[in-house]
Amino acid sequence: MIAAPRTGASRTSASMTGATERRVSPRVRVCLTGDGGVLMDVERDRMYSVDRIGASILTRFAAGQPLETIALDLSNAYEAPVSVVRNDVRQFLDRLERDGLIEHREMTADAERTASATTATMPSTPGPRPASRPLPAPSRRRLVGHAVWRLLRVDLALRLKGFTHLYHAIAQHPIGPVTAPDRIVIDVREAVDRACAIYPRQALCLQRSAAATWLLRDYGVPATLVVGARKHPFRAHAWVEVDGTVVNDKRGVKDYYQELDRL
Repeated sequence: MIAAPRTGASRTSASMTGATERRVSPRVRVCLTGDGGVLMDVERDRMYSVDRIGASILTRFAAGQPLETIALDLSNAYEAPVSVVRNDVRQFLDRLERDGLIEHREMTADAERTASATTATMPSTPGPRPASRPLPAPSRRRLVGHAVWRLLRVDLALRLKGFTHLYHAIAQHPIGPVTAPDRIVIDVREAVDRACAIYPRQALCLQRSAAATWLLRDYGVPATLVVGARKHPFRAHAWVEVDGTVVNDKRGVKDYYQELDRL
């Protein structure tokens, strides 16, 4: 059901009964489709692939269905013995827990009442905060210089502090308080393209999109960096959107990649 790197010695999973709960870890982003799904562990910089049945289990699990209900539904859908399906579902969820993708914890009485009254949802990343220092409208030459500097900072962040640091830095980077020039989105896109052409290292989609997102927010544009993935072939990708429109990639990119997170 799941294809994933091993994360070390396994541990015994806690029981599904009593005042306990298992939920998708807040550091995990999930994208599920009819033919499977992809999970991204933000803190560990890892991606996992699940097949169609695994995606079905995870969808029901995230919606708060108990193990017994999930097993019964799948048993009816695939005409398999419920005891066998129940064991498979338990093993699948235990594997997710061993890999840190879901968490098991004791619930207080208040937490139990809250959990029973709400529907579980996939965790999300908070949006950027507003900034307080305006920047003057840039010249195109100056903007290319800013783009090179941003690419360098992205590169250093990945090399010295890792993907997790960069991920949270982008999510929290402020939006400038000033109204940008009409052409700022086009100018930033062209500046990042030129910066990548002269940058001494190859800039992949994440670096390019992170730099563009930072620059656009610096000049007052509420840009969003989108991280997506696809199963066949298995691949991750990143691009930038402004008001739901792709600005640094082909417009059809959203037809090929399912969203994992928006920063």
